[in-house]
Amino acid sequence: MMHHVAINYELSGISASSKGFFIPSGNQLNKKNMVTSGSVNRVTNLDLLVDPNPMSVDYLVITHQSLFNSTNLTSLANHRSSNNKFDVVIVKVDDIYNNPKYPSSTTTRYISIRDFIGDVYANGTANHTYDGHLGYIVLVGDALQDDNSTKMVPAAYPDFYGTLEKAGDYYYACTGGDSDNLMDLMYGRISVGNDTELSNVVNKTIAYENSSSGSWRNNISFMSFSPWFFDDDADCDQEFKTMAQTIPRSYYISYAWRGFAADTAQAHGRQYFSHHFFDQESDVLIPDEADEMWQALHTGWKWYDTNYPPNERWRYGGAYGNPDSLCSSDLIDTWLYDKINAGQHTFIYEGHGRRGSLGASEGIPRTIFRVDEIQSELTNSNMYPFIISNCCETGWFDTNSADLGSVDCIGEAVVNLQNAGAIGFLGSTRDSNIGAFGIVDQRIIEAMHEDLSHVMGEAVMESKLNIYSQMYRRQYNLYGDPAVNLCPYGFTVSEDVTL
Repeated sequence: MMHHVAINYELSGISASSKGFFIPSGNQLNKKNMVTSGSVNRVTNLDLLVDPNPMSVDYLVITHQSLFNSTNLTSLANHRSSNNKFDVVIVKVDDIYNNPKYPSSTTTRYISIRDFIGDVYANGTANHTYDGHLGYIVLVGDALQDDNSTKMVPAAYPDFYGTLEKAGDYYYACTGGDSDNLMDLMYGRISVGNDTELSNVVNKTIAYENSSSGSWRNNISFMSFSPWFFDDDADCDQEFKTMAQTIPRSYYISYAWRGFAADTAQAHGRQYFSHHFFDQESDVLIPDEADEMWQALHTGWKWYDTNYPPNERWRYGGAYGNPDSLCSSDLIDTWLYDKINAGQHTFIYEGHGRRGSLGASEGIPRTIFRVDEIQSELTNSNMYPFIISNCCETGWFDTNSADLGSVDCIGEAVVNLQNAGAIGFLGSTRDSNIGAFGIVDQRIIEAMHEDLSHVMGEAVMESKLNIYSQMYRRQYNLYGDPAVNLCPYGFTVSEDVTL
């Protein structure tokens, strides 16, 4: 009863299943909403999923033949079946291509995959979703295998997608054909090139949902790096403040900012810890004071002298490569690694980006969070953040050329790390622009904290359906399992409500 009538009540956390499975079996009135035990099936005859009386599938895994029989994939499927009561079906891309219902050429096989997904969605059945349709698709495999030539699960390049929208998996979630521009189900890509990387992702996913809450889950960090801060419309301060006001005040929010002027090589930045502000004498939260502090420190900037406390505001007018500069990449890079290693639930970034790093692409000194450094710098075992990267290229996974020594983009690399890195990553498959600031990331934060869309793929889906720009919907890929529950320990009702 409490599950259905009390705000935010859950017996043991919140499930990604859309039907509660805490209903007593003897409750005849709710028997139609009961979740039966889930199942796991590897299917090679795809007609079983769409013919009359089709096999139930809530969570569809599409993978390459090299991973089809992986025990790690079995572990993930079993976890979704037992933890969420999903009916999980695993299929191979080759079986889609070889089915005469889904014809395509070798260069347009992504169309076959989309048509197959659309067929399962329209003509199949799902026992554990409210509408009875397929709820999740998970693409398991990189665009290219480790040999940089064998195609695993291909990227999509439809003719009607613009140049900056290429390779976005959003295409696969629009099941109504080329005229369908609104996604119908939740999706994500576990973009691995081998079974070892798959093991890393699966082990982190299961550990994340099975672990205790921990204080680190109340930490959220924002960072801007190299935005065009002379343009008020591009300044990230206001976007971050708006997002911070959406987040419950029980969270600790960190913020770092660095800008540059390309013509003078001058830099300006600041960082501050705010929004969880307590009176030192009474130890009572002062919610309004936090916003006042944010306003005082993070708007109306100008050039400051270097005698200001370095943890509050700074500026530097020299070369970017100087490691002693308070505005150098080295200092802000260290700040970021320290924050993630201490544990973050969510990390939101706005600024420049490239395939292998955050930061500008005009030279190594302007890069941070580099793909060739994260393995040695990240030590955040069992404290994995969801990273929202609102910038160019960090989700560019369909390439065989290296950036900073790796063919993996930063989104793939940080999710695929063993016992470190991220639980999920949202990044653009091509160049983005500053118009996405405060839109792509803010919609996700609102979905998570205002609408309680606690499942990663659900929050991303809600955000994309609320984004007015078709380009922004298409170009931001989600890396990781879309059914990951970002709040497996449940929510805390943080507001006092009088009825």
